[in-house]
Amino acid sequence: MTDGLESADPELAELLLSWWNESRWTKHKAASWTKKAWQLNVKRVLAMPIVKAKALAERGVEQGWQSLQEEYVNDVASAPDGVLIPKDSAMQRALEAWSH
Repeated sequence: MTDGLESADPELAELLLSWWNESRWTKHKAASWTKKAWQLNVKRVLAMPIVKAKALAERGVEQGWQSLQEEYVNDVASAPDGVLIPKDSAMQRALEAWSH
């Protein structure tokens, strides 16, 4: 199943495929999986900023999540250039100070 992944970032596409297989076969063998479930998850993830999408897919693989919901990675933020940044403002200031 690659619906919607043809034009996606290759690393993200691989993570999504890994998530699908891990969650479907390893963690939830009794779950009912459908093409529609796959497409809804892919569509949801591809609409996110790339850093957040990759973090979500990686955690999904690790945790065996059945669904990839954006709120699962509310602690992940990214700057416009795609760099991962902390959400905590004190940590953001500390990183800014360290980089100067």
